[in-house]
Amino acid sequence: MFMKKPSAPVKTAAAKAVDNTLTGQNVLAQTIHSETYTGPIPHPDILKKYDDVKSGLAERIVKMAEREQEYRIDTTRREEEQKEKVIDIAAKESDQFIKAQKWGQWIGAAISGSCIIIPLVLALLGYGWEIVTPFLAVPTASLIAAFMPRKGTERLSASEESGEKKQDV
Repeated sequence: MFMKKPSAPVKTAAAKAVDNTLTGQNVLAQTIHSETYTGPIPHPDILKKYDDVKSGLAERIVKMAEREQEYRIDTTRREEEQKEKVIDIAAKESDQFIKAQKWGQWIGAAISGSCIIIPLVLALLGYGWEIVTPFLAVPTASLIAAFMPRKGTERLSASEESGEKKQDV
């Protein structure tokens, strides 16, 4: 039987550098410096280089960034004012709609009430059913109409509320 000799362990570059340092050999080291700068205007060193190319160019770049910032602030302010106006208009329309509904309910109640009171008075005065009955038909019809669904105002199904369209087959 043949036996293999154990192989020497493989050393990484870092391990070799440590060995070289321990044995007194010179080691060459390299460092890398990286710098990142973000912002609305270039780094001041870069701005200085722009100014070296053409006098006053750095100042023009800074003024351009200032104008851009003023424009954004003004645009944001105007958008907020528009949103507030839309909200105010919607609130006023909602209040007017509620007032109109209340008036409609009061007027409907007055008409229904008078259509009940008038036939009672007419019946007490001795008028026949031919005259009394039509007055009672109005509040009866309004009660029936109040509980019947109107066309176009039925409750939407869950799929219709989410925007899906039904297809007739």
